[in-house]
Amino acid sequence: MLDVLQQLGYHDESMQFISWLERLWGAGEDGLQIMYSVDGRPTPEERVLDHLEGYRSSRPVRIGNAAAGQTQRDAEGHALAAVVLCLERLPRPVRPQLWNLLRELADCAARGWREPDHGPWELRGEPRHFLYSKLYCWVALDRALQLAEDAGLEGNLKVWRREREQIREAIVAEGYCESVGAYTQSFGSTTVDASALTMSLVGFLPATDPRFLSTVEQVRRQLGHHGLLYRYLNDDGLPGREGCFTLCSFWLVGNLAQAGRVEEAKELFEHICGYANDLGLLAEEIDPDSGELLGNFPQGFTHLGLIRAALHIAEAERAS
Repeated sequence: MLDVLQQLGYHDESMQFISWLERLWGAGEDGLQIMYSVDGRPTPEERVLDHLEGYRSSRPVRIGNAAAGQTQRDAEGHALAAVVLCLERLPRPVRPQLWNLLRELADCAARGWREPDHGPWELRGEPRHFLYSKLYCWVALDRALQLAEDAGLEGNLKVWRREREQIREAIVAEGYCESVGAYTQSFGSTTVDASALTMSLVGFLPATDPRFLSTVEQVRRQLGHHGLLYRYLNDDGLPGREGCFTLCSFWLVGNLAQAGRVEEAKELFEHICGYANDLGLLAEEIDPDSGELLGNFPQGFTHLGLIRAALHIAEAERAS
């Protein structure tokens, strides 16, 4: 969210979120949780409300979120990437308290990237070595090093450089499945997952890298339906089947734009936006057959993905 606010010129709002992170840290927070209540308190425990039914009689109705207790190793990378972008767009001295927070986030990524976790989709099974989680640990260390070197800040730079390189080596060696022709959902897996599309968006690989291009094509072939993308098709430990995940489709738009396929990116962008309702709003998911909007509505991640995709197209047009 911070990167989108900053790129659109909402500097005050993005810096207020950084201040919110600092206040959490100042209150004795031991590492970042993956989610909070709006006021910074822990997320309520998940409960099922059996006496209620959801949209079109869907069940179960839950409040709270059990995923709050999961380990998700991507949180540090998201926080560091957003803060570093904010400081690039609106340069200012890095306050000691903020640097203490960012330095600890980088140390957490350096210590924890080898551990399995539950991944970005909060899968309710045994922890695994998810590609996306490793990728964002790399992002955390890469952005921390960038900020430290640019601003002359002290930290465990030698350790961060070493671990960043080891993460890269692990992803390249264990994240790619030759038989599938793609970077897959987790190390040693043959499951294609749309989260691999973020590898170029965060600068880990160029969009024209042969293995990444193969990954994009496999994601489109295996997860694509009527121009949209499912995020994955393997069992996630929850009942029922979901629709195409709108954010993933916008990730694909960004990939196409970065690879120089600007007209194709624009056509896909317009196609996805064509599913919006009369107010221009989109949901978390879309039924690719009926066009019905499914899941959380309106969904913040979806609209952030829309804005990022539009910015990728604009950047590609300026560069052409």
